[in-house]
Amino acid sequence: MIEKLKESLSKLENKDFQILFLTPDVKGTPRASIAEIYNHAKELINLGYKASILHEKNDYTKVGPWLGEEYDNLPHSSIEEVGGQLKVGPQDFMIIPELFGNVLQQIEKMPCKKIILAQSYDYILDMLPPGASWSTYGVNSFITTTETIKQEINKLFPLTTGYIVNPSIPSYFKNEDKLKKPIIAIMCRDDRTTSKIVKSFYLKYPLYSFVTFRDIKNMSRQDLAGVLNDYFLSVWVDETSSFGTFPVESMKCGTPVIGKVPMIQPEWISEKNGVWLFDELQIPEAIAIFCKNFFEDLEDTELLNEMKTIESKYSEKEQAKQIKEVYTQIFADRISELKTNIQRLGEENN
Repeated sequence: MIEKLKESLSKLENKDFQILFLTPDVKGTPRASIAEIYNHAKELINLGYKASILHEKNDYTKVGPWLGEEYDNLPHSSIEEVGGQLKVGPQDFMIIPELFGNVLQQIEKMPCKKIILAQSYDYILDMLPPGASWSTYGVNSFITTTETIKQEINKLFPLTTGYIVNPSIPSYFKNEDKLKKPIIAIMCRDDRTTSKIVKSFYLKYPLYSFVTFRDIKNMSRQDLAGVLNDYFLSVWVDETSSFGTFPVESMKCGTPVIGKVPMIQPEWISEKNGVWLFDELQIPEAIAIFCKNFFEDLEDTELLNEMKTIESKYSEKEQAKQIKEVYTQIFADRISELKTNIQRLGEENN
């Protein structure tokens, strides 16, 4: 046992280990959470580590069409391909999305280090049995997106260690100072919410029947950046969001946002960088007020200036720096853990 741990320790110290990112198949549907998994893997590969995307089935739908072809070139492997028998050792790491809590029991006895990637607080408890925690299955570390979420998770699982890597917004989300069209980009978690907002707006304010809504939920990221530069307003409703990339993308493109504040308020929301409401029923009226001001050239300079403060935040460069720092610490912590285990076993044998 000691010799095996020493061999694993040597592999860790020489970057000879796997980092497997367990990834759900979203069947080609754009998801910011999936983009972040790929960003972590890509940056670790750039740093010289053996990172790869691990998916369940052989017929996994790759993300290139909506995220970019370069992401299809990352190493991918299938659990089905190896008959469910993953070859991992104490030197290896498995990064598990919080929504895969149901697999923790299945992989509990695997010797690799398991780390939860918790991007959505809302999903954390969905697949865990009552009374069970991550530590029940030997998981004592997690990565999340903000300090607020980290604190909330530690309230649930006080025995776990948390690390923070902010999401990144690609550099092509930038303000091109285009003349805006009277089109509203709308993104709601529930399609019924989208329908209610649009129908209510047209019924209450027929004066603005020429204003168009476009649901951008399934749009590729580069196409989204293009339309956000063209459209004059974004509407966002996602009560369970833990971060919310869409409104940040909108602001980076110079497009104001009207939205409902999620249950956990994202760190980037300020009182003046958007129109933030707590009642979904107020959204049609807020849209009408915005339309009136826009068509009368009554520009809200305070809002636009506050939006600009987010332009330099959540960059790919900053995220790459965070990924390097966080994973370097995670690997160092694992090295210390193995050294402690080797020392303990040596003392027991003596």
